[in-house]
Amino acid sequence: MNSSRIKAALTLVIAVASVIATAGAAVAERKAADIREVVAQHLPEVRACYQRQLETHPKLNARLTVGFTVRSTGAVAEARVLPSSDEVPRQLAVCVLRQVSGWNFGPDADGEDTAVSYPFVFERR
Repeated sequence: MNSSRIKAALTLVIAVASVIATAGAAVAERKAADIREVVAQHLPEVRACYQRQLETHPKLNARLTVGFTVRSTGAVAEARVLPSSDEVPRQLAVCVLRQVSGWNFGPDADGEDTAVSYPFVFERR
């Protein structure tokens, strides 16, 4: 395996997450900044998914938007690829969804679930 491929610079452009409280007009205690912080802690896992795909798709650049629900307990439920995503190799989508599904955002102070839409932009530099 080519070491330059392994060390390929990966840019994950993290746009502002769309965080919506699922309880009517209530304002979510779990702020977008809190969501971004947890995602940032787990970016190496997402990066590893992308780097594995570079072995078979060396020119892969893509946007993968993941939708998921953060339960009031902080656990992730219902992680899925949203239609706003580019067409990506199935293995990349499965790997990223597996990672996201294992994350924990900590309990919500108001006991509310939070719907999240999070875009990951993969670019090889």
